[in-house]
Amino acid sequence: MIESLTKQDEKLNESVRLMNDIMRRKLSLLHEMHNLSVQAYNHISEESVEPLNNIIEAKQALIVEIDHLDRRFLLEFEKLKTDLGLTSMADLRRGESPLLKDLRLNTAEILDILQKLDELDAKLNQGIVKLRDDIAADLARIRRQKQISGAYSNDTPRQNLNEQADYTSTPGFDKRN
Repeated sequence: MIESLTKQDEKLNESVRLMNDIMRRKLSLLHEMHNLSVQAYNHISEESVEPLNNIIEAKQALIVEIDHLDRRFLLEFEKLKTDLGLTSMADLRRGESPLLKDLRLNTAEILDILQKLDELDAKLNQGIVKLRDDIAADLARIRRQKQISGAYSNDTPRQNLNEQADYTSTPGFDKRN
């Protein structure tokens, strides 16, 4: 009986160690994503949109890697649940194992950075909408100015003005006045 508990504990420790490694890697990637979001927000605040494409591509690559880590974590947890007969993470409260404490701390840290990312992304989206609206207003202003300058540079109105200015050729005009 003691041997089976030890083997179970070894499986638990091995799985929790791997899950902690996955969580730490995910946390590192989430910090990178947060830094990229801060950079994007700064560029939008400065109305500098050119670097945003690179930032978006970098964030997309991080998202792909985080998704991969999430799948690995879930597979490991499902394996652990099957091997130990668990139904949820709450069932892992066997004593106060340092590995389990680390797992809980890593999970809490991930939730914290996810909340910060969510708040920052909401601000980022507001900044993007404002920037888009400003660009649309600038384009409308440019179109109006183009229409106005086009109306002034049109040959027909100038001919009409020249014809009106050539009043000396009109019948009954007296040059002596």
